[in-house]
Amino acid sequence: GRYDGSSKYPKGKQWGFFPSVSAGWRISEESFYEPIRPAVEYLKMRVSYGDLGNQVVDNNFQYLGMLSSGTLKGINPSTLASTNITWERVNTINAGFDFAALNNRLSGAFDYYVRRTKDMVISKAYPAVLGSTGGKENLADMRTNGWELMLTWNDKIVDLGGSPLTYGVGLGISDAFSEITR
Repeated sequence: GRYDGSSKYPKGKQWGFFPSVSAGWRISEESFYEPIRPAVEYLKMRVSYGDLGNQVVDNNFQYLGMLSSGTLKGINPSTLASTNITWERVNTINAGFDFAALNNRLSGAFDYYVRRTKDMVISKAYPAVLGSTGGKENLADMRTNGWELMLTWNDKIVDLGGSPLTYGVGLGISDAFSEITR
C-alpha cells in the first residue's frame, strides 16, 4: 500500500492511500496436475488488484486564485481557483494465466483486465460572460475493459552449417474498449 501526499492540492485533499494486492497459483506444481504435465509443463493462474493515484495538475497551488497582469494597465484573474481538486484514482482488476508446452518451446500469457479511472481531472466549463476560464475539478469517470495475449516460440536447429542455431519468435495481440461513465 502507498500513502502519498502532494502540496499541489488544498488542505484536506493532499493525501491518498493506494492499496494493491496480487496472488498466483502454480497449478503445475500440484500432485493432481501430473497427468497433464506431459502436454503442458507449466501452468500458473494469477489475479491482482491495484489502486494508483494520479497527480493531475497544471501547476503548483492551482487551488488558489491567482491574478496576472493584463495587456492594459491592471490585473486579470487568470483562471478561477480549483478548490475541489484532488487525486485521480485508477484501480485495475486483472486475471490471467501463464503456460509453457511442447518441451517449453511454446509459452504464453493471457490477461483480462478492467481498469476504472475515478475522479478524472477535467476543466470545468463556465459561461463566457464570467470573464475568466474555469479551473479543473474531479468531474469524470472512465472504465476500460481489455485483454492481452502473448505467445512465444523458442527452439534450436541442432545443425545448421555445422553450428547450432537458437531462435525465438513472439506474437502479441491486445484489445481494449474505454467508455466515459460520468
